[in-house]
Amino acid sequence: MTLGVALPAAASAKPKWLVKARILVASNPTNQNCRTGVCQHNENTDLMRWHGSIYLVHRTANSQILGPNSSLRVYRSRDEGKTFKLQSIIPAPAGRDIRDPSFFAVGERLFIKAITRLPGFALRDQDAGSITVQTHSADGRKWSPTRAIGPKGWGFWRVGKHDGVYYSTAYEDGDLRIVLYRSRDGIHWTSGPQIYGVAADTPLEAELAFSPSGKRMLALIRLDGNNFDLFGYQGRLLQFHCHGGSGGPVDGLSINSEDLARRPCPTEARGLPAAFRDELLAQLGVEQHFRNATRDIEHVFRIDQHGGAADDLGQGTHLRGDYRRAGRHRFERRQSEALVK
Repeated sequence: MTLGVALPAAASAKPKWLVKARILVASNPTNQNCRTGVCQHNENTDLMRWHGSIYLVHRTANSQILGPNSSLRVYRSRDEGKTFKLQSIIPAPAGRDIRDPSFFAVGERLFIKAITRLPGFALRDQDAGSITVQTHSADGRKWSPTRAIGPKGWGFWRVGKHDGVYYSTAYEDGDLRIVLYRSRDGIHWTSGPQIYGVAADTPLEAELAFSPSGKRMLALIRLDGNNFDLFGYQGRLLQFHCHGGSGGPVDGLSINSEDLARRPCPTEARGLPAAFRDELLAQLGVEQHFRNATRDIEHVFRIDQHGGAADDLGQGTHLRGDYRRAGRHRFERRQSEALVK
C-alpha cells in the first residue's frame, strides 16, 4: 500500500499536489493469517484527522474475493504522516468478509463504518448478504464490537455530516438501487428517499457532498452498467443530473431543497436506447464463466493493479478475446452524478 505526500505550492509556483510517494504497508505473500497480520492484498483505505493526529485504516486479505480471512488495520500518525504506528486490528466477523471501511467522528468518538458479506464471489453483489456495521473508539486503540447499522442486503458507503445530521448512501445487493440513510448518533440509522433506481445501470457506490449554502446535496454515483459497458465495448452510460435548489431546472428536472424527505431522484433514465438494456446472452456467458473460474477471477482483479495483458486469463475458453479487451480497457469505471437536496 502506497502513501502519497502532498504539500501546498507557493503562490507564484505551478501547483504541486503529490511531491513523493512511498510504501507504507508492504505486501506479505507468505502470511496466510490475514485476521492477525498483513497479507498480500491491501486495499480499501481511508484517512481522517482526529484529535490532532492522522488516522489510517485499510483492509488486508489474500485477495479481493470475499472471505472471513480478512481484517481492518488502524494506524495513527502524530507527525503529519511521516510515520504511522499500528493501533488496532479489527478482524472480520465469524463466517463473513469485511471491507470498505471509512471514518467519521461523532462527539468525542471515532467511528469506522464497514461492510461485511458472505464468503465467495458475488458478481454484481448478488446474494452477498451485505450487512453494514460500525465500530467506535474513544482513543483510536480500543474499538467496540462491530454492530449492524442497516438492514441485510444493503451496503453503506461513506458517512457525511451536515447540520448535526449524519448521512450515508446505501446500495442494495445486486446493485439495483441507491437509498439515502440518516442518523443523529452514528449508531441508529433510518432510511430516507431513493436516490437512484435504474437497476439496468447497475448503481452502487455513491459519494455525498454538500453545497456551501447547505441547500443542496450532491451524490456522485458509480454506474457499472452491463458487461458491455464494464468492458468498454460500448459507451451507453452518460452523465445524468438531478439538479435541486432555488435555481432553474437542469435537463428538465428540478428538486427543491425542501423536498429531500419526499421527492427522490428519477427512477427511470431518459434517452437510453432500449436495445442497450438487454445484453442477456452476453452477460450470462461472462457471468457464468466468472462463477466457475475462481483463478481467472483472481487474475481479472489484478489487471488494473499491474496493467498486464490478459492473454492468459481466458485460456481454454471462448471468452479469451473478451478478457484481452478487458485488459486493454483496464476496467475503466464510469461515474454518473445526481444532485438532490
